[in-house]
Amino acid sequence: MSPARRAALKILAGWLEAGGDPKQALRGVAGLSAQDRSLVWELVVGTIKKKGRLERFLPLLLQKENPPVTLKAILLLSLFQLEEKKWAEYAVVNDAVELAKAFRLGKLAGVVNGCLRKFLRERPAFSFTDAADELAGTYSYPGWIVEEWLGLFGREKTIRMLAWGNGAPALFVRLNRLKTNEEEFFSFLAKQKFEWEQSLRFLNFYKIRKEISLTDFELLREGKGYIQDPSTSLAVRVLDPHPNEEILDACAAPGGKTALIAESEGKITAVEKSAQRMQVMAGNFKRLGVKGVHLVMGDFLKHSFKQNFDKILIDAPCTGLGTMARHPELRWEKKKEDAVRMGAQALQFLEQAAGLVKPGGIIVYSTCTLTAEENWNACEKFLAGHPEFERESAEAWAGKEFCDTQGNVVILPGEYETDGVFVCRLKRKK
Repeated sequence: MSPARRAALKILAGWLEAGGDPKQALRGVAGLSAQDRSLVWELVVGTIKKKGRLERFLPLLLQKENPPVTLKAILLLSLFQLEEKKWAEYAVVNDAVELAKAFRLGKLAGVVNGCLRKFLRERPAFSFTDAADELAGTYSYPGWIVEEWLGLFGREKTIRMLAWGNGAPALFVRLNRLKTNEEEFFSFLAKQKFEWEQSLRFLNFYKIRKEISLTDFELLREGKGYIQDPSTSLAVRVLDPHPNEEILDACAAPGGKTALIAESEGKITAVEKSAQRMQVMAGNFKRLGVKGVHLVMGDFLKHSFKQNFDKILIDAPCTGLGTMARHPELRWEKKKEDAVRMGAQALQFLEQAAGLVKPGGIIVYSTCTLTAEENWNACEKFLAGHPEFERESAEAWAGKEFCDTQGNVVILPGEYETDGVFVCRLKRKK
């Protein structure tokens, strides 16, 4: 039996039982070849993304309602290979039985064999309760996300977003102008024979058509390039930082947006409440050549600042639904209540920022999610309670194609091969 399938089962069973970050779990697996590691990730990510759809088969195949977690993981992993990948049936069933034996499931190895053969023999189908449930079952998402997006964006756009989330996300590298230029960047890409494509919509971003890591990409190790989704740059575009402006980044880690702001030579204060994330951010700044940023470890909502700021960026904690293509676990971890709770927290961030920005100053509020509570509703509630602020259309900085009718930046997941984002620019009246 391949070590890849053993590792995939272990990671998937661990995730089913305790949640967490599957990518972090894979990093902890030693002794895998690059090819095996790639196969493990394909199996784990694919099964997690299609978990909702695959789980609908289980009641049609199993008599037990709550099977042991390892048995459930073997069945889901195998159904993914049979239903989604269309891999060789005999090999998949044989591997599944061998996994059950290797993980000491005893007589349950026979249950695995029986369930998978029944699936192949009968190809059971399941019914849907309504149009939203049909999309949830077909594309494998929780019903609340589908209902939220149908209400906001309609069926056609929702289907495109759901499909994008099930695919492999595009990989972009941002050229770091603090340490390099186009000539050096292009020279390295040509030397390494990377296939790449310059983004026409996002300045200094390049799509790389190959999996890369810090260990095998010299420009990343040296901080001349930075793996970053281009959609994240729009919040900085809309912030429009200038030299010598006092700028506060309220939720700064891991520092990608702060590093972009630093190119403007403003006077930046970056706040982060997690010591671990602060350490990661400091390491990123050192590698990227970001200097002169005042780091504050603390909770933005509780910290007492001794100055006011010209501009404040709030990249708010959110449900992250715009990033589900690269974070497969999010769709199952986040609930409707989380969107409501984080929307309320977003309002607290805006309230805190309102007391810190100078007259005539700017607050830019951004998320990487697409729910009404965390985006439009949070900003509307803030404006209703703060007549001293007004919304400014982001068109002048982001461009009309990225903006909704209110002037907020709204990018849907996959619309430009990027994550989904929301950005609102708020100005304090003089």
